[in-house]
Amino acid sequence: MKKVLKYIGVTMLVMLTALFIIVQLRQNRQFSSEFPAIQASTDTTIIARGRQLVLGAAHCTNCHGAGQGSASTALSGGQKFEIPIGDIYAPNLTPSESGILYKSDEALARALRYGIKTDGTALFDFMPFHNTSDADLVAILSYLRAQPPVNNIVPKNSMNLLGKVVRAFLLKPAGPSEKVPAFVQQDTTESYGAYLANSIANCQGCHTNRDLVTGAFIGVRYAGGFTMETKTDTGTVFITSPDLR
Repeated sequence: MKKVLKYIGVTMLVMLTALFIIVQLRQNRQFSSEFPAIQASTDTTIIARGRQLVLGAAHCTNCHGAGQGSASTALSGGQKFEIPIGDIYAPNLTPSESGILYKSDEALARALRYGIKTDGTALFDFMPFHNTSDADLVAILSYLRAQPPVNNIVPKNSMNLLGKVVRAFLLKPAGPSEKVPAFVQQDTTESYGAYLANSIANCQGCHTNRDLVTGAFIGVRYAGGFTMETKTDTGTVFITSPDLR
């Protein structure tokens, strides 16, 4: 009996060691996709459209800004989000050396549209702009390039064991769910409202319940029920998103 238990113990140890090695080896899995033919513009009208999207519907400052309660619109990053898979830090999106200065427009566009970072690894899909039109991607990147640079070195994401397993086996880049339009006309129609809600504002990201480990949606779309943890000066507050239907 002792020999059997010893054999089982050794076998389990070997299997766990092998699993650990495989998880470590798969932390930097490489993915590929096309680089969208997107180039930032210096046209003031296009930059103004980008500002409208970035500071408005896309609410980029919520994660990439200076933090809750700040009047600053600088997208200098650094906010930490503590979720079950580890600590995620919002990157610096200003045109500084610690931000996007050395990242090409095409690489940034690929990150937004296909969820692939400049190093070829997959992004956690917290900002699904996969179906954003070419024109609006140009506008967004144009505004990001036009910001004053802020040198803020953001810590790297820190994954716990669960996060490393997710990254090794579950994390894959997402892409457009339909043909991406070159341009979407701004108007007061239901279709334009749907475009803003789904392809720019990502309303379902907060207003649909989701699994914080895998990121998968587990609730009825726009039915709310997603609980978010927010740290304030007086302590931690839990906010549950309302039903938008």
